[in-house]
Amino acid sequence: MSDSDYIKTVWTVDKIRMRVDYETSEEFHFAVNGDGHGLADKSNKVILSFNDIQVCYSKELDIVNAILNTEDKNDFINTLGEFKIELDTITQSDMSHPVDIFNLYKRVSIFWKETQQILKSVSVKRLIDSFLEDFHQEWKFYARMNAVGLLNIQMYHDLDPRDIINGLIKYGDKIYKSKSKLTWNDVKLIANEAKQDKKLDLYVRWLQSVPELNNEYETAARVHDLALSNWKKTLGTGVRTFIDPIYTNASETAKRFRHFFKEQMNMTCGNPKIIHTCKYQFQFREIQKLCKEYGHTSAPRPENICSNINYKDPYLKLGPFKLEHLNTEPFVEVFHNIIYDDEIQWMKDMSRDYMDLAYLTGDSKDKVQDPGSLRVKVAHFGTTGQLRILNNRFELATTLTIQNPNYRYNSESYQVVDFGLGGITEIHLDEAELPTVSSVSIGGGFFATNILYLSNNIAGGKTVFPDAGVGVYPEYGAMIHFSTKEYLKS
Repeated sequence: MSDSDYIKTVWTVDKIRMRVDYETSEEFHFAVNGDGHGLADKSNKVILSFNDIQVCYSKELDIVNAILNTEDKNDFINTLGEFKIELDTITQSDMSHPVDIFNLYKRVSIFWKETQQILKSVSVKRLIDSFLEDFHQEWKFYARMNAVGLLNIQMYHDLDPRDIINGLIKYGDKIYKSKSKLTWNDVKLIANEAKQDKKLDLYVRWLQSVPELNNEYETAARVHDLALSNWKKTLGTGVRTFIDPIYTNASETAKRFRHFFKEQMNMTCGNPKIIHTCKYQFQFREIQKLCKEYGHTSAPRPENICSNINYKDPYLKLGPFKLEHLNTEPFVEVFHNIIYDDEIQWMKDMSRDYMDLAYLTGDSKDKVQDPGSLRVKVAHFGTTGQLRILNNRFELATTLTIQNPNYRYNSESYQVVDFGLGGITEIHLDEAELPTVSSVSIGGGFFATNILYLSNNIAGGKTVFPDAGVGVYPEYGAMIHFSTKEYLKS
């Protein structure tokens, strides 16, 4: 078949069927080798990943149903009233909604521990014992973790705290409503965590959203304006503020903060080696804009097109890769429908027992850690078994050698990542500006990254490239392929 005849065809292909040497493997498991790790540490009793949340909520519903069929029903209903919890806010919660998830954590830490003491049914007490054994942490721990998660969601998507308090998350043309809401005590907690993390703008905004916290808001506003007066320390330590004071009687220095801010921004953003710092500290609006827009975001350039890629391979002509080009320098591309439902489910199922806690810091998890840095669970796997099939497909799509059995440094091991409430990977560089000793020792460091998206019905969660003005929506079954080196300039 000629290329011109191929273009005229009206066939549609449901699945790319690779030749036998690409799509078969004698192994049907996740094999762990030197680049991976073993089973997860079961002693880590923390609800963290999205899967953890679903499992925890399912067990909570089992407890509620068990109680409602015992003589403890009335005592249980009375206890709910004392905690100002309505029964249907438990039974009808949306465990994809940040506010309902936040309140699940509160119940695990506080409500169920108290409720256990007043119940008489031995079987129900045993259920709750097991539930607490698997999921309980003190509220101080979970409060910090979840407050930071909500702050991340609000900050990156530029949401109004008043909407979040009332259980409303606006994304694109949709509004997601929770069954439960936040109390003013929750708001105070979240605001104080924002202050602890040096986000004084969020500290003020959350307190301003609730009339009961007016006194706290006035204190926060004074703290904010004082930070503007001490502008050198504020700008030098990455404290987030508004660029104008809140009170009209603020000091003259505070009123000149906008001027100092612009001066520091010009100095920082003029240094190409720290452009990512510039975007985070001084041009965060650009990141917010990319995060809050639904779908893929890129500049309307002539080369940014969608195409069917076959590399003149006769097999791929029947089922070409569907490529969307979003940026050239650095290149950012999306391969649509490159992994299928059964493969995605297999990957989730097989990685579940290997998922372990991961902090956003580089410290060992054995050290005392800030719960606010707990955002994700990760499993690492070498390219063996069924993963070899995917590996072959990705090599064919990208024309790169991802795995060479004679050279272990072709690529990192696979990482299966499951984010929790407000899970995020902060802005960073995958590769240093200049070569390092470690990168040279393994052949030159990273020059490309692939990310597969394994979840559907997602609001938010975009991968953004603020320097390039590109945002990639986490489309189910797609793979983003991007460079970490500049090809045209160096």
